[in-house]
Amino acid sequence: MSYKGDIVRLYTIRKFITDIETIINNHETVIKAVENMEGQYALMLCIAQIGELLNKITTPELKADLPVKDAVAFRNVIVHNYEHINIKFTVRTLKESIPELKTKISSLIKDYEEKQIKS
Repeated sequence: MSYKGDIVRLYTIRKFITDIETIINNHETVIKAVENMEGQYALMLCIAQIGELLNKITTPELKADLPVKDAVAFRNVIVHNYEHINIKFTVRTLKESIPELKTKISSLIKDYEEKQIKS
């Protein structure tokens, strides 16, 4: 796949992060969201999709800036071993890793958009 295809994936990941934020806001807190069956399932689907999309990024420069290995590992736990998901790890991921990922992706998208304006 191409660099532009990877950028499209970053936009899609950012959308899933926005969805995660919406789900958490609808439940008031991360803890309440993961304690609610529907909230937990929705959050897990978003996290799994983020891992799937990160795994498809092929541009070495983008992969180097992103937590591909960790995201794919968590995606695999969600998809293949759901009953053994560690809720404390999930909460930490939602509180720390997802906001960090949003910052990184937003920066990469901004760099891409600035290059497009200059060219």
